[in-house]
Amino acid sequence: MGFASGSMSFRRFAVVGQQPKQIDQDLLDKLTEFALQLGEYSVPDEVEYGWCGGRHVLDAKFSFEHNVFNDALHFALRIDTNRVPGDLKKAYQMMEEEAVAAQNPSGHISKNQRRDVKDVVRRKIEEELKSGRFRRSKLVPVLWDLPSHTLFTPASNQAAEKLLELFERTFGLELEPLGAGSLALRYCEKHGRRRDYEDARPTRFVAGPEGKSQTPDYPWVRAIAYDHISDSCYCATGALGVTSSPVREASHFEHPGHLT
Repeated sequence: MGFASGSMSFRRFAVVGQQPKQIDQDLLDKLTEFALQLGEYSVPDEVEYGWCGGRHVLDAKFSFEHNVFNDALHFALRIDTNRVPGDLKKAYQMMEEEAVAAQNPSGHISKNQRRDVKDVVRRKIEEELKSGRFRRSKLVPVLWDLPSHTLFTPASNQAAEKLLELFERTFGLELEPLGAGSLALRYCEKHGRRRDYEDARPTRFVAGPEGKSQTPDYPWVRAIAYDHISDSCYCATGALGVTSSPVREASHFEHPGHLT
């Protein structure tokens, strides 16, 4: 998995709620309870997801040996898709219709026979889905650092939606995305500098019509961190030695008292 094998890019989420202070067997049991279970006889859903041990897509075991690193819990979200290609469905349909039409004196297929062919094709597709022929599996690594109440994962937007839903269903905790702005807000509140965050303004590159004293008013400023606060926001897992680079916004921001 990415966190255990080398460097990787990831997103951060704040874990919100009454979370455990340490990793115990109960946490591992909850992961096991909501691990992805494959039905042996039923037709699988088009998209299925659940927890996975993380070493490979078939890893359904959660243990202190393989999933716990100091105060961090390391596992994965497994997402399976079961989807028959549209061109293949069309090919099945045409082949069945041609076979039925060849048995008719007219050489054409009737309306009732066409309906029967659809049932035959549907059953054929369901059997192939049950066999796992079209199953595609994907692992999304997850690292939960309990002391910092932070979860790290490279999940995309679609995968993140499933992660948030499953995490809350499993642990009764919510995940909130952490960007540069929210990280800076947490940093400022921790150090008693909330007012600095609220007073942040974009850097002026040219003077306004009223001169340098004119302060631009942007309603979205409070959602974005300014540069010298963001530079102080680092993230270290304290578990696998994974440390991120300083958090920076694409634009430069500074405190209004430092405008030039």
